[in-house]
Amino acid sequence: MWPTSEGERTLQGTEAVLVANAIATMVDVLIEFSTAGDEPDGSEESSDSAVLHTGISVYDSLSIGQRIGLLHRAARHLLTPAPLPTSILSAVDDASVAAIFCEIRDQVGIEIDCAIEDSLTPQPPDRATTAVPPGAAAWWAADPDTAPSIASQKWRRWVVKACQEVLGDVDWQWPTTDRELGSVESSDWDLWVECLASAILWDRDFEFIETFLDAEPDAARSRRLALGIADEYFVSPAPDPLPSRVDSVVTEIRKIVRPFLAADDSPR
Repeated sequence: MWPTSEGERTLQGTEAVLVANAIATMVDVLIEFSTAGDEPDGSEESSDSAVLHTGISVYDSLSIGQRIGLLHRAARHLLTPAPLPTSILSAVDDASVAAIFCEIRDQVGIEIDCAIEDSLTPQPPDRATTAVPPGAAAWWAADPDTAPSIASQKWRRWVVKACQEVLGDVDWQWPTTDRELGSVESSDWDLWVECLASAILWDRDFEFIETFLDAEPDAARSRRLALGIADEYFVSPAPDPLPSRVDSVVTEIRKIVRPFLAADDSPR
């Protein structure tokens, strides 16, 4: 159970499926790099930035072990009724949730990029009856037979279904067919993912960590008080399992997320 902006809750339905699959994906990548003996340096320019850089600096600055520890805590308390030891979240807790939704956004982007790439593949002569337009959405509208498959829209289907379940009655026109899913602009996907993140995150105070840590103690204390930020919010450390414990922590994560991984494979 997690103290979200909507109250204490355990994620349910497609929201849980979405978060569990993102956590599983992130852990797999971290383990791959850990096994290879690599370690992120937190900089966007590092050689591992393409797969390990989420854009959330508080999370990206952590070691692989600390990230795994945070993902374990997120999985345990977002996806099961187990309560957090404390009701006060820390900057690293919030950053881990933000990083999970960045992963979801990135997976949606990968699907879109792959679909665009597929749409630009030369068609057989009997189907190449019109010039390939610059965007996939226009191509699918002109030729529905080239609309992306169910499998290639997995993350986008999850995002839409999670939004419908979590956000309730909002005045948005949700895509209802596979072709409509493929026609949604990237900016709309970014907005929907951000709305799902906001249903868990109270705010993004973790983004100001450097400002607070660099400030004079009295000034920082006054600002925290004014903003309602707990004294320990920015300084609470991330869990850091011993190297000998990392494998068991990963096993626990996979045990938690496993029930959700195949929970939504059927077409809408």
